[in-house]
Amino acid sequence: DDDLDDDDDLDENVSRSRLPVHRLAEEEEDDEEEEESLDLTPAHAMGFVVVASVALVLLFYAGDVDRLVSLAFSVAAAGASTAVVWKPVVAKLFLLPPGCRTDERTARRRRRAVDVVAGAIGAAVAAWWLLSSSDRRNMWVLQDFFGICVCFAFLRVVKLNSLRVASVLLSLAFFYDVFFVFLSPYVFGSSVMVKVATGDGPTKDPDYCDKYPDDIQCQSTELPMLLLLPQEGGGYAMLGLGDVVLPGLLVAFAAKVDRSTRASPSRRALQDDTPLLLVQRHHSSEGEKKKAAAVEKKPLKKKRRRRLYFPLLVVGYAAGLGVANFAVAAFQVGQPALLYLVPSTLGLFLAVAKYDGVLGALWHGQKPRSDDHARTNTPLAPDDEA
Repeated sequence: DDDLDDDDDLDENVSRSRLPVHRLAEEEEDDEEEEESLDLTPAHAMGFVVVASVALVLLFYAGDVDRLVSLAFSVAAAGASTAVVWKPVVAKLFLLPPGCRTDERTARRRRRAVDVVAGAIGAAVAAWWLLSSSDRRNMWVLQDFFGICVCFAFLRVVKLNSLRVASVLLSLAFFYDVFFVFLSPYVFGSSVMVKVATGDGPTKDPDYCDKYPDDIQCQSTELPMLLLLPQEGGGYAMLGLGDVVLPGLLVAFAAKVDRSTRASPSRRALQDDTPLLLVQRHHSSEGEKKKAAAVEKKPLKKKRRRRLYFPLLVVGYAAGLGVANFAVAAFQVGQPALLYLVPSTLGLFLAVAKYDGVLGALWHGQKPRSDDHARTNTPLAPDDEA
């Protein structure tokens, strides 16, 4: 009998090793681990501004470091574009159509192939951009593409969890930007931000550079951490990546707030002081089920339409950027974009949240849960993230 049991166990193990585990093809994409995110704290915000200030001053005094910075940017751009663009595109080509089934080994091979091919494409495009230094300004579309991918990758990982942290970060960034654009000439002799962003212009006269544009003395040494847009009459409008990602963190937080209130599993959750626990689909006790049922039987009160903060901040960002560009055209001098973007995003968010009665909740990272968005609050959980 023992021998027979051993044979049965052996046969069962062999059969298990031979039988593949089949899964739907669309599960391949969901099988990968979720990216870890970093929730910023006030300490992170202060550390960011200190590190950014030191790095900016070092770049101001370092001189000819544009090639080194461009190399670092190309590496970051390769990774960011791979994660944001190339990997999703290649995955659509390598993975099976929805509804098809595949075994675990094939799924792993497909994911590995997606990683290799997407990484190769990202590296090749970044290398092409890096090696085209003589024509860098004419490749502004590719530079903008890389810059947008870096911003997307940053915002996928770094998160704000409260208006308190957002206020610390953006307020410090506001004074950082103003100081290094307008006040730094009184300390360093010239505007640190403008000098680092625009670099050194050609050292040869314009006539010579028109004939020999590839000459090293006819090339600019501006750093690549900028979004560029050609202007009528020559030149480029510039926007630093920091002017995108820092307000972008607040815009992403607003989207998370909107999603947290929109995802409430019951209309009652937005109208009564009933905790969210009582209106979820799955309850932990019979008593909670009865309470939830009683809540649902109550007549619904007429509620005020819920405000969406994400589109409000998108409009605020666009308005601030428009005012900044108007200031550049009016004064003919570079402007600190955060001087206009912080009031038009953070200032707007704080004012509207105060008017709606939810400032206290959002200040501490809670989501509004009542008809006036103020009386009952629960923490903004990771599942609520946009």
